[in-house]
Amino acid sequence: MKGAGRQASMNIVSTDFFKTLKLPILRGRVFRASDVTSNKPAAVIIVSEAFARTFWPGKDPIGNVIEVENGDRLEVVGVARLQNAMG
Repeated sequence: MKGAGRQASMNIVSTDFFKTLKLPILRGRVFRASDVTSNKPAAVIIVSEAFARTFWPGKDPIGNVIEVENGDRLEVVGVARLQNAMG
């Protein structure tokens, strides 16, 4: 991620990722099949609650746009609790 002076990592996952790992979506929604067209993901992202707190403290992150290094713009559609994935 660029522009905020902080780095963040990003993973590309399937539409069933959060359901499969039983990771709760705290706000917004999970990915939809319609978010993927012709093997190219639409410009949406689900962020962790820690990411949301860091970049939008006290605000609703849904609808905010993140610009990544390659210039792609990704709209936040969900906030997930990711501790369970870390083991």
